[in-house]
Amino acid sequence: MVLPDANRTQTLNALVGAGFGAAGQRCMATSVAVLVGKAREWLPELKALAANLKVNAGSEPGTDVAR
Repeated sequence: MVLPDANRTQTLNALVGAGFGAAGQRCMATSVAVLVGKAREWLPELKALAANLKVNAGSEPGTDVAR
């Protein structure tokens, strides 16, 4: 549950990290994150953060998500 008074930047970064960190070797169930009230307005920013991740071989510098 993400309430609207949560720290926006920290929360969005934590959700992206939980969803895409560790090269898929852990499950943090971000698919069931519930954004309550005005926190739902953060979804476009969350989508943009995820879209900006660099997908590449894990051995390549600057890779965020290994393929």
